[in-house]
Amino acid sequence: MMRWLIPVLLLILVPGILPAEEPAVFTSTRYVVDMAFSANGALWVATRGGVLCRNADGSWRKFTVEDGLPSNEARRINIYLQPEKVLVDFPKISSEWSGGKWTAKQMVQMTSKVTVFPYGHPTPAIEPSSHTGSHVSARCSADGRAINAMFGDCLYEYIDDHWTRLDIDLPAKAREITAITSKDNAIWLGTRDEGVWEYDGKVWTQHLQPNEPYSHNIQCIAEYQGNVYFSTLEEGLVVLTKDEWRHISRPEMSSNAPRQMVKFGGSLYIRHGDGKVDRRDGDKWTKDICANLPRKQVSAIASDSERLYAAQWGGWSEFDGKTWTHHLKFPELQGCAITAILPQKDTIWIGTQGRGLAEIDRTSKTVRMHDERNGLTDDWIKCIACAGNTVYAGTFVSGLFTKDGNHWLSVPGIGNTEITDLRSDASGSILATTRSEVWQRASDGAVHRLDPRISEAQAICACENGTWVGTRTGIWFLPASR
Repeated sequence: MMRWLIPVLLLILVPGILPAEEPAVFTSTRYVVDMAFSANGALWVATRGGVLCRNADGSWRKFTVEDGLPSNEARRINIYLQPEKVLVDFPKISSEWSGGKWTAKQMVQMTSKVTVFPYGHPTPAIEPSSHTGSHVSARCSADGRAINAMFGDCLYEYIDDHWTRLDIDLPAKAREITAITSKDNAIWLGTRDEGVWEYDGKVWTQHLQPNEPYSHNIQCIAEYQGNVYFSTLEEGLVVLTKDEWRHISRPEMSSNAPRQMVKFGGSLYIRHGDGKVDRRDGDKWTKDICANLPRKQVSAIASDSERLYAAQWGGWSEFDGKTWTHHLKFPELQGCAITAILPQKDTIWIGTQGRGLAEIDRTSKTVRMHDERNGLTDDWIKCIACAGNTVYAGTFVSGLFTKDGNHWLSVPGIGNTEITDLRSDASGSILATTRSEVWQRASDGAVHRLDPRISEAQAICACENGTWVGTRTGIWFLPASR
């Protein structure tokens, strides 16, 4: 596949980020799972964002699904000496690096490859009073050394039949250790969020791959002021600017678990998993702007040209830029968890968990409930969107539905599955992500699947030059030319 990099990003140019015509995937290799040296001195690293290889000359190479891996989620490095080969385990299959390419192999069940103690030797425990770590998170028997890592604290080496705490000034950022190996008396650590660290006997060096997102487990995507914002599961926001990836987290915003983003009145509003809502106005943050709402915790947000909408238990509130008005007394919504909200000119659509979809006439204040009686076979609504004049409802286990008069019809082809996100695009199509696939339903009703390599999709956002897809294991960009 042609992999020339040229400047492109949305409406502006972004040097060195996106390929011109081919889909691209962006991952973070900061979360290390396993690591081992091969006989030729190369360090192989399994991460949640692909495989890294550090050659003996110190140069790094990164592999993802674009390079032939079956998944971006590597789980284990297996080094074989006779004949020498590198085999990497993934969730469902293994892949062997040979002849400059990856080849899929059947996964072989293996016992633990780490043997810290000689056969028959007792295994004493590290005394709890000597450390503040939570558990032994990684072990190493390479290079003739037996080293254990205490997660969140320190390293111990087994010397003269007892564990000795290594006084090597382990950096605080390197203490959530997930993998460890050793070669030529240098210690190499893999960490939960801070990548690979090397200790050469004197100083620590952090090895991070250049220009990566901090995290790639994406929950929502939004464009704002020429940048693209990606909310993550528990690592705050990652932002793609015209030059680089940036990271925003606490205490700059209310939490590290942003769940939803919408634009209103020139600002970006961000709803967190704990129900708080922050506002970003340019580079200025205002935290917890909904603290004075009657029912405090916000479960969904939406906007149109006139208002910001904040769903709460049993209803919603509206903000016109100056004042809030509250709509929390509809009998049909009392005691109801609100999961989604879609404002239209004369109608408010409210998605619920357990009662289907509420259609509220803004003029008459009347409520009509949509459920299995008119074809909506799943009463847990995950998301609502409108493309053209058509309203779509994504459900928890029954797929995607479209409104046809007073009835709801299941969109064929997508199947009974969870719809994780719905967005319209400029062509009038609806884009839908599921736990396994990404779909587009055109205005003429034709349904087709987007890039089949994309799985575990959780968010989608269409832009002029293409479509962003956020997944659990990577951030995809699909150029509009495809």
